[in-house]
Amino acid sequence: MDEKAVQKLLEERDGKIAEHLEKIDSQESTIQEQGETIQKLNERLEKLEAGPAPAKGRRFVVSKGADAGEHTDGGAADDGADELAEKLEKMSPEERATLLIKVSQRHPSVVTE
Repeated sequence: MDEKAVQKLLEERDGKIAEHLEKIDSQESTIQEQGETIQKLNERLEKLEAGPAPAKGRRFVVSKGADAGEHTDGGAADDGADELAEKLEKMSPEERATLLIKVSQRHPSVVTE
C-alpha cells in the first residue's frame, strides 16, 4: 500500500471515531438528564412515603334510618331519571339546595392531590 492510501484510511477512521464520539457526548447528556429526573422522582417518592397513606375503601355517611333499612328519600332511589327531574323542578330553590346538600353529604367525593 502506498502512503496516500494509508493516509486516506486513517482519515476515514478518524472521521468515524469523531462521529462516534459525538454520539457518545449526546448520549451522555441524555443519560445525565435522565439521572436528574430519576433523582427528582426518588425525592418525590420519599416525600409521599413519609406522609400518611390515603384512606382505603369508600367513606360515606349512613343515617339511622338508612342503617335500619328505611328509605327516607321518599322512594327517590327507585325513580328513573325523568321522575327525579320532575321532582326537582317542582321543588323550591331552597328545598332543591337542601336536598342536594344532603345527597352530597351522603356520597362525598374525596379529592386528593
